[in-house]
Amino acid sequence: MWSDVPLPVPVPGINPATAGITQLASWFWVRGGGGPVSVTAEMGLYTVTATASPVAYQWEFGDGASAVSASAGGEGAPSVTHTYLEKGTYIVDLAVEYAGSYSFAGPAGAGSASLGSYWQPRVSTPYTVQEVRSVLLPPGAAQR
Repeated sequence: MWSDVPLPVPVPGINPATAGITQLASWFWVRGGGGPVSVTAEMGLYTVTATASPVAYQWEFGDGASAVSASAGGEGAPSVTHTYLEKGTYIVDLAVEYAGSYSFAGPAGAGSASLGSYWQPRVSTPYTVQEVRSVLLPPGAAQR
């Protein structure tokens, strides 16, 4: 049943995009998805519409931490944030939970029902985190 609904593949958005920095929060959101998806079919004299709406976004950050959000977020307002404590390359996983319903209408009447929920398979993306250190120079010392 869920395989018949063309759910968009979630694409994680991350800022800083090229590499995170230890002790500085990284922002995470979902690109190109976040709204309901509907499919309508004619079945004899009936019109049936199935709708899947995202209700949860589960993030795993690759360092043992995870978070769940009810929002896909956006570049200016993240779904979640996470602060890495150590440098390294981490695998960030994202899974989206959808709640489904269907409605029908035809000569004998109309109705609707819930289809329950469905967790879309996880997508993974590597994310590199670097460590930045400051160095204090004595007054008058040459800078390189």
